[in-house]
Amino acid sequence: MPRFSPASLLLLLLPLATLGAEISLNGTVIESAETSVLLDPGEPLRIRYESRRLDDRLTLRPTAGTVVEEPADFAGRWRFLPPPDSWHETLELDDGRRRLRVHVFTGEPFDSQRTYIGSYRLGRFPSPSEPIPSLLKVSRANQTQRVSEHFTLGELVSHRPAQWPRYLRFSTALLEQLELVTRVLEAHDKDGSVRLLSAFRTPDHNRAVGGAPRSRHIYGDAADLIVDADNDGAMDDLNDDGVNDRGDIDWLIARLQRAGMPIEIGGIGSYETEGQAGAFLHIDARGRAADWER
Repeated sequence: MPRFSPASLLLLLLPLATLGAEISLNGTVIESAETSVLLDPGEPLRIRYESRRLDDRLTLRPTAGTVVEEPADFAGRWRFLPPPDSWHETLELDDGRRRLRVHVFTGEPFDSQRTYIGSYRLGRFPSPSEPIPSLLKVSRANQTQRVSEHFTLGELVSHRPAQWPRYLRFSTALLEQLELVTRVLEAHDKDGSVRLLSAFRTPDHNRAVGGAPRSRHIYGDAADLIVDADNDGAMDDLNDDGVNDRGDIDWLIARLQRAGMPIEIGGIGSYETEGQAGAFLHIDARGRAADWER
């Protein structure tokens, strides 16, 4: 009979929270208990609920806005439209066994050929660029607004320029990946103190740090991170070999893949720099698999 450590058992039990039911938001399957979606102006949030139990019913409770149920076979489908000029609404989804809190943000219209939005300089996006129909405005006052259980808007914004308000894009799929990192760390008795070094970058910021011209950071679906429980600004010694280096990132990547990190939708890789952070993990939700080392 196979033996499992407590950490391995917890990893095996993670999917049981959603056993028999699946919730997806605009095509992204949600495993966490709290997440966010960024909508373009006038865009609806499309919700799909599928359960193996015929008597399961999903209840939707928005703070404001309109919920429209759509006809579907073997699944529940809804469209949620926030009120006009809404910046943030909360939508609670509950089927009696699982409760999901969704933060629904609506961006401001943007043309990716522009280099400014208001007085905020972004820089020039590559041409031709992927469509960037809108950007979310983040003020000094609302930067602490949570986007998931462990992360806030302020952790996702670009570091340059340092003025407020700032603007960003983010990906629900990326938030799901970040939350999986925290769950895997906790399942292996590691402090889940994930520190984001970089998430969304303006093109100017990306250019200044030597990022690739079409880096996923400028589209809001990439993050660089370290695990920093002791708050010293460097990657923790996850593999307990006495040093902080790329080996700790490799340790984490291996366990993320065992836990079901959906690498088919994005990239994952380890980097090593001469800066204080040393080694760090890059993950993104680019829509196709990619991995590398630098």
